[in-house]
Amino acid sequence: MIPERYTCEKRKKADRKVKRITLYIFLLSLIVVTVIPHFIATYHINGGSMEPYISNGDRVLAATEPTYKIIGLNRGDVIIFKHNHRRFIKRITGLPDEWVRIKEDKTIQLLPDEYFVMGDNRALSLDSRSFGPIKAKDILARVLMVIEEGE
Repeated sequence: MIPERYTCEKRKKADRKVKRITLYIFLLSLIVVTVIPHFIATYHINGGSMEPYISNGDRVLAATEPTYKIIGLNRGDVIIFKHNHRRFIKRITGLPDEWVRIKEDKTIQLLPDEYFVMGDNRALSLDSRSFGPIKAKDILARVLMVIEEGE
């Protein structure tokens, strides 16, 4: 027969372990809920300017400002930015300090804090060809992937 003292000590030890694991899970959940939103976000896409890559109704996962500044922005990246109190999603086609040819007879040089962006569906896209380059400060996020398909 096992001494009663031995089983009580074992039970107390097991209880402490369960409490410790519960505390770790709680703290990890708290970190996920409070910290992660500062690094990634989801966006619901309205419009077809990025078809066929991103369609109307899709939901995308995107790296927000602290994260995309670490990763960096490159030509070909899809970004979400604000312009005239609206959010847009476009692909970066021109980087800071580069020369960009808009039409056969028009070329511009981007400033150190400017990006030239265009939609993949050029015929439907309202982009830098219409409203000019965007400022780096207006970029909200860099799209990482489509996580839910819409229509």
